[in-house]
Amino acid sequence: MERDVCEFLMDVSIDELVSREVVSPYGRYGYVLQGRNVAALVRLMRDRGVTGLTSAEGNWRLGTDGTFSNPRPREFKSGAVGRLEHTGNVFRDQNVHINPHYDGNAR
Repeated sequence: MERDVCEFLMDVSIDELVSREVVSPYGRYGYVLQGRNVAALVRLMRDRGVTGLTSAEGNWRLGTDGTFSNPRPREFKSGAVGRLEHTGNVFRDQNVHINPHYDGNAR
């Protein structure tokens, strides 16, 4: 089953997301998805019976099979996460769109 990423992240408490290292505290911006969080997010997806996460706009995707799609990086816009030198490309420029726990407008 595929789910919308924002809905999926809202269905899990922020305490669990942090303790499972799915999101990282990011100072005044709340919590952020970074490259180091990819494996933990995939584990959580598997634990919850989710095979893929997509964005509402349909331009971002992460699957439990290790594939991703993100049109925002300059290179490596899709493919296998395991082949990325920088796993941050999975989330590059997407937190504001796919992460309900990120507050990019905080002051």
